Order: sequence, then C-alpha cells, then structure tokens
Amino acid sequence: MLEYQHFESKHIKKTLYCCCSFQKSLFLAAIIILFFCFLAGYNGLYAANTDDSNKPVSADAAKIGFAEGAKTKILLIASESDHPYGTHMYMHECGLLAKCLKQNPGVDAVVIKGWPKDKGLIEQANSIVLYSGPGSDFILVNNSKEFQEQMEKGKGFACLHWATGVMYKEGDKQRAQKWLDYLGCIYDVNQSSVTTDYSMVIRFASDHEICKGWKDFLIYEEYYINMKTLDAVKPLIKANINGKEEVVGWSYLRPDGGRSYANTLGHFHYNFSNPSFLKMYLNGILWTAGYNIPQNGANCRIEPEDMVLTP
Repeated sequence: MLEYQHFESKHIKKTLYCCCSFQKSLFLAAIIILFFCFLAGYNGLYAANTDDSNKPVSADAAKIGFAEGAKTKILLIASESDHPYGTHMYMHECGLLAKCLKQNPGVDAVVIKGWPKDKGLIEQANSIVLYSGPGSDFILVNNSKEFQEQMEKGKGFACLHWATGVMYKEGDKQRAQKWLDYLGCIYDVNQSSVTTDYSMVIRFASDHEICKGWKDFLIYEEYYINMKTLDAVKPLIKANINGKEEVVGWSYLRPDGGRSYANTLGHFHYNFSNPSFLKMYLNGILWTAGYNIPQNGANCRIEPEDMVLTP
C-alpha cells in the first residue's frame, strides 16, 4: 500500500509538472505570436519609413504621392539618423506628424527620406517641412538651386529641432546667411549652444494661430540657446533655461511672401506623445501652408502603438 501511495504521489507530481510546463509553453507561444502580429502591423504602417530607396510615402504608406483633391499638401523630408536611438528619430516622427496632419480636412502629407527625386512632389507641396540633421548642410550643399526656386515661389517652410542648424567654418558664412534668410532663425555652430533640462514651454503670443488649442506644458528637453535671428521674426514660444528666458519657437513672414516656422524642440522621442507638444508643431506646419487653423488647434489623435520604436 505504501509503495502504491509513493508511486501515486510521484505520478501526480509528474503530471502536475507536465501540466505547468505545458501551460508555460502555451503562454510563451502566445506572447511570441502576439509580438510578431504587432511587428507585422507596425511594419505595415512604417515600412517605407525605413526604406532607403527615396520613394515618397504617405502617412499610411499605402500610396505614392499626394491624394487627389487635397487642397493643402505637406511634404515632410527627413535625413538619415545621426543621434543615439530614441533621439532625433527623423523618419518615425515625420510619419507621426503626417498621420496627424491627415486628420485635418483637406490636408494630405507625404514623408520622404532625402531630397526627392520626383520633382513633382516639391512642385505640388504647399509647404516643405524638414526634420533632419543640420538643415543647411542637408539641403543647401547639393540642392540649393531647386530649394531656392521653391522659396521664391512663396512656399511654406518649417524646420524642427536640429534642422535649424548650420554647421560651417568661419570662412563659409554665405550658406549660413542663406539659411537664416529662408528660416528667420538658425542654430549657428559658432554662436549657439545646447543644454538639457526640465522647463515649462510657454506661449507668449497666445493670439497667434500657431498657439491655438494647446496649453503650456512641462517637459525634459534639449534646448538650443542663443539662436541667431532676423529682426523680422515673431517669437511665439519660450522656455526658462537656467533662470533665463529662451525663445524656442518663431514665425517668419518672408519678403518673398512665404511663411516660415522654426521650433528648436524635438530631441527626445517620448515628448511627441504629449498632445500639446504635437499640436504646437502641427499648428506651425499648417500655418506655413496657409491653412486656416481652427480655434481648438489642429486635429491630432495618436494611439499608444504609434509611439513604439522597433530595433
């Protein structure tokens, strides 16, 4: 009898162990399946964002070029990544902005990596948005003539964060001056500097269209200090850095009739999940395109999965 009980006990323990192992295997398999399903869905939305072929993509990566009938067309241009992962995620953030821009009536947005080979994209766009490495180096070194032609037509122009930058030697001031004339304010490597800190981001021109529909907010961000600006720019947004007010967002009505918008925020990926942060950028981009921004600001809704980065 004792031998039988001993055998039965061992048999029960073995059975329980097998059941637990089986349940663990099922759980692990379910996790793996969910992961690959998510990855497939993510790649469906952002596959073109990691494509180096210079093919233009819309926010949903489902078509080439702008939608027929769109009255306001935004071209977002990104460059290759040049910073640690999780910062300066140029293609991802451009895709995120494009998704939000398309939520506004009559607006379409296309994202591309590098200067477009399809000249029709540039010709059709009402505004060109740059989120990239130093913009003057990225655009003016190889595409200066084409870009100048678009600016002379009065096209809208916006630069986000590092795209405001000009990296040049002291003897090459002409390119820096051109970038300043296009944008109204620049990060000048020979004058400006950076610091990382917490600060309130504050609207001090709340009556301006770019400041509609969003509230002042606190973020941890990389701030550009001592930007070079033209007298004609209009400061819109500020932060308090080390006890000193620093302007972080400007609008500029160019002599050629075009509108430019510069904002130096946008270093960390996670800040793009802040609705006020996003609306601050979207309003600025739409303003450059001459879009009538509603009182509540640009429409903007993102899902948690939109903020997920893949390796």
